[in-house]
Amino acid sequence: MQLERLKQKKVIKTILLISIILISTITLTTVLIRKITREEDNQLIDSESITISEDLDFEKLNISGEGTPENPYLIENLRFSNHNTGISIKKTTVHFTITNCEFLYNSAGIRIVLVNEGRGNITKNTFSGSSRSGLEIYYSTYLVVAENQFYNDGMYFNVNGFQGQKIILKDNKINGKKIGFFVARKNLVFQDTHEYGQLIFNSCSNLTFEGINIDDTSNGIQIYQCQNITIMNSNFKGNNMGIRTEFSSDIRIVDCSFRENDHPTILTNGENYTLERNYFFNNTDSAGLIGSEKNVIHNNTFSFSHKDGLSVYHSSYSEILFNNFSWNSLEGLHIYGESSDNFIHHNIFQYNTPNAASYGQNNIWFDALNDHGNWWSDYLGDDAYLIPGSENAYDLFPLQLSELFNY
Repeated sequence: MQLERLKQKKVIKTILLISIILISTITLTTVLIRKITREEDNQLIDSESITISEDLDFEKLNISGEGTPENPYLIENLRFSNHNTGISIKKTTVHFTITNCEFLYNSAGIRIVLVNEGRGNITKNTFSGSSRSGLEIYYSTYLVVAENQFYNDGMYFNVNGFQGQKIILKDNKINGKKIGFFVARKNLVFQDTHEYGQLIFNSCSNLTFEGINIDDTSNGIQIYQCQNITIMNSNFKGNNMGIRTEFSSDIRIVDCSFRENDHPTILTNGENYTLERNYFFNNTDSAGLIGSEKNVIHNNTFSFSHKDGLSVYHSSYSEILFNNFSWNSLEGLHIYGESSDNFIHHNIFQYNTPNAASYGQNNIWFDALNDHGNWWSDYLGDDAYLIPGSENAYDLFPLQLSELFNY
């Protein structure tokens, strides 16, 4: 009798154990199913590029929403890869949101142009490896750009001061660092700070940067419609553009290093730009002056560029003195596009292909007061050195090295 009771207890324990195992298995399976379903719900869908050129295009493309503040047109959970531009929106007046999308290896991820009514929200997206910029904004206002992540990427803004003040940037990160966006600010100093992965300045004045290191962004420092900016003792590596200035004046870049950038510096549409004692090494493209006047280019080294060392396009009345142009794949110094009245002397030109070229007008390749020109690695000892190019310019007083260093 007692033996039979023991057997019954053992059977009951076995049944209870099996029941517990079955319940646990069912529960775990349910959790896994829910997890998989949740992941599938958030899974990104590969998308063709989207182009919106007017309000009606949202409806034509069957984008959900009504374009109102309460129910904006919604673009979400999409992946855009290897497009010229992933999403392009221009000249719209309605409300829209772009969220939880991924942009991989496009020329530009999102491009916003002339959106000055309504409200655009660009939030919680990821941008990686754009050849220009992950997010580009032109002449637009009333945008909210928040909680986006950029990897080897970044932003580009072409807006005036009023428009810039109407754009809200919040909690965006690039390579884990903050993106700084400053509009109409004065008298700021950035010294030995490493918290920023990209800096954007609009309508600012009297700024000083020292000891800044910015790597692997679309535009390391962007300066738009600013005055009196000094950048010194800073390093830029692996960026699409190290420093980009537009419609600005009195910008000084001194004692900085630019390595392995696509474009180390692009200084455009301004005056009184200064490059002094900087080191440009192994960049994909040249440092550039575009549409600028009264610039000072002194004591820099431009070497091992995959293209020109320095390009001067539609720029005039500048001094290019005491620089070293060496071992660049194309011209050491390339002057073209109606550039005129630039003074170029006491420079070293060695082993470039060719050493220099001039396609402008009235550019002077020597110091007439002292009869001193430049040193050329391929100078054969004739009376003058002919500069290749349509300008038919000459260095009338090519230098010996001893003359260059004793000046």
